[in-house]
Amino acid sequence: MVITLAYLAVLAIGALCVAARHGPIVLKGRTVLWLNGVVFGAHLLFRPFPAQVWLPIFAVIFGGSWLGVHTWFIFKENAEELANAIESRLRRVLVEFSRDQDGYRLSFGGRPATIRLHRILPRFQALTFSGNWQDNKAKVAQGFLSKYGEPLFPRPRFRV
Repeated sequence: MVITLAYLAVLAIGALCVAARHGPIVLKGRTVLWLNGVVFGAHLLFRPFPAQVWLPIFAVIFGGSWLGVHTWFIFKENAEELANAIESRLRRVLVEFSRDQDGYRLSFGGRPATIRLHRILPRFQALTFSGNWQDNKAKVAQGFLSKYGEPLFPRPRFRV
């Protein structure tokens, strides 16, 4: 029960961080997977009462987050502004791309890659990356895209 309450507390802190920030917020699917994996592992290790209820629930949550590893969730941004930001960033790193109804088709050395935009709720979108993202130029483009927005949890800043 304590593990579940701690998990819900982290989710509540995340919701407060989303509400408190003004600009767009980026949450990577790999971060969601790690959070759910740690909680699922803690449930397996400590087996809170009743284990028959909590283990299947968190197994389904962990399995669902496994499918979203190549997805980024973007809060507090309109779809048009997000599309403009993606296009400008792809142009800055000189990537050939074409826009279609679902997102973008990119070409890295003749091998295709795609970015799919999914509107989940108003001001809440998901970007799904598929195809060839192993090329060096693709990694640079994805790294440049990752600088868009702010992370969900603020980075600690030390001033000297």
